[in-house]
Amino acid sequence: MPEPEGKPSEQGRYAVLPDGTVTAAGHDLPMTYQWPAWLRLLAACVTGAAVACIGTVSHRMGAANNIPYGAVLSLLIVTASAWSARARSGYAGLILHFIFACGTAWGLAILEKTSSALVAVASPAFVTYASQHVWQWWLYGIIIVQVILAFFPARWFTVGVSRAVRRGIQGSGPSRGSR
Repeated sequence: MPEPEGKPSEQGRYAVLPDGTVTAAGHDLPMTYQWPAWLRLLAACVTGAAVACIGTVSHRMGAANNIPYGAVLSLLIVTASAWSARARSGYAGLILHFIFACGTAWGLAILEKTSSALVAVASPAFVTYASQHVWQWWLYGIIIVQVILAFFPARWFTVGVSRAVRRGIQGSGPSRGSR
């Protein structure tokens, strides 16, 4: 017999939401997902700024050899962090992550010292295509990957329940496609 919607299952480990999605309940979620809302939003701000700092200092790796693995890894880290922010706190978390990540990355890019720059834009030493354009991939890519994540369906951001468990809980009643 299926469980009432919005209530945990008999083990108390999973909850069936009103739209039919099965999610982990309580202690089965990762620790940061159990925090109060204000703390989850603060985590989105901190992780956004942190991944922007890490990406800003590492995006040039490999660019001199025309293999910009630093930019690829930096954008993957931003994508994972933004996914986690949206999974933890919904659109509010993603928006705060976006603001802090982009603000930090672009702030570090325009921050100028007389002897060095964190995001090098133009130099006669840049002879490969990647070394000349990797800064654009980083600064525009950090915006693009987070905007793309905003358009993905909400079910892609559920955490803690495998497909087999969802089938087992939802499959206890008649299926929609059965003959």
